[in-house]
Amino acid sequence: MPFVLALGYATLLILLLGVAGQIYKKFKSRRHLDITDQWVVVTGCDSGIGQGAVRALAKDGAKVVACCYTETGANAALAAGATWAPHFDLRDDDVLRDVAEQILAQSGGALWCVVHAAGTVLPGFIDYQPIKFYRDVMAVNFFAPVLLTQKLLTALRRCRGRVIVVSSVDGIVSLPGLRRCLANRTIIMWCRGKRDQSGNNAHSNGRRLFSWPSKNLDSHGC
Repeated sequence: MPFVLALGYATLLILLLGVAGQIYKKFKSRRHLDITDQWVVVTGCDSGIGQGAVRALAKDGAKVVACCYTETGANAALAAGATWAPHFDLRDDDVLRDVAEQILAQSGGALWCVVHAAGTVLPGFIDYQPIKFYRDVMAVNFFAPVLLTQKLLTALRRCRGRVIVVSSVDGIVSLPGLRRCLANRTIIMWCRGKRDQSGNNAHSNGRRLFSWPSKNLDSHGC
């Protein structure tokens, strides 16, 4: 009798492990999207998260446009697998618009994702800092993502794509001397506004990352 019970329990355990394994495989496969030949735009690719994103996306077969600040960063992005790596200053609206037009031409007007990973900080206390420092930080951390998203929105909608903004924890908890928290809070509020307009939930991680599907986004400001 004990042998029969033990055999029954062992059989049940094997069945449960088999079911659990199948469930795990199913969810694991769902988490990994096939992005082969999908066009993705990433900013801030000279280093950090942007550079890592280029490497990971290219490895998965995506066609990556790696927007860099320096020629050195652009060469590194191409070596990491980027399809195109323009280097320019995000603060220059005219150049940014021109790059956006070239992205649309190369991608055929179909984008799977835009990742805004570029960011800058000019630390110092308000007593001593020129107003230009504030404008430069806002230009890179807020206005550039908004302008680039606006120019690429139609292409994102065509592929039911998504927009990802990587910001700093300073957007939530300010530290002394870091004025970029204003820009980060502003871009976070903008993301929340677009999320609410599209009727979708935002996703976040420890670095305040938000994304939303673009299919229901309108073109109006927030």
